[in-house]
Amino acid sequence: SEEYTNTSISQDEIERHAKDIRQMKKVLANQQFELDNSIRMLDEMINAYKPLQAEFEVEEKKVAEIKKRCEEDGASIAKEKEKWNAMLVTRTKNDNATALDDEEGMKVQKESIQLAKKKLEDVAVAEERWQKAKEIWAEAERRLADCANNLATLKNPIESETRRVKCLEGALSGLQKEIDKTCALIGS
Repeated sequence: SEEYTNTSISQDEIERHAKDIRQMKKVLANQQFELDNSIRMLDEMINAYKPLQAEFEVEEKKVAEIKKRCEEDGASIAKEKEKWNAMLVTRTKNDNATALDDEEGMKVQKESIQLAKKKLEDVAVAEERWQKAKEIWAEAERRLADCANNLATLKNPIESETRRVKCLEGALSGLQKEIDKTCALIGS
């Protein structure tokens, strides 16, 4: 009679474990479905992110080129301005020192001064263009910053979804181990 009771209990236990396995398999299937959806969403987010990242990199190169040209132009303009200012100062001093009776020397001196003044006017025009180029550079940097912010906005959900996928994968793995362990207990 005791042997029969142990067999009855074992049969009840087997049925309970079989029921647990069926429930765990339903949970496993639901979590697998959720994982598959999360992976699909993650892939979509990454696919949306990649072109923006490429666009950002192109913009970044353009901005770097604009910056380089602006810095080179600024240095060139400053050098040219310094050169012609120095020449103008030198010629003006020489003009004041030149004797009035040396007409040829005075003429050359005045032409040099006029040339220096004209070159300085050209430098002023170049400086205006350079200022506009710097404004374009600043605008390009603003657009680049906006692009970086957009990327960050997309990157945060991607990272969050990646963590979620890893958690789901871990939960699925744990649940599968429980199912395997329970199946081994009941021998099915």
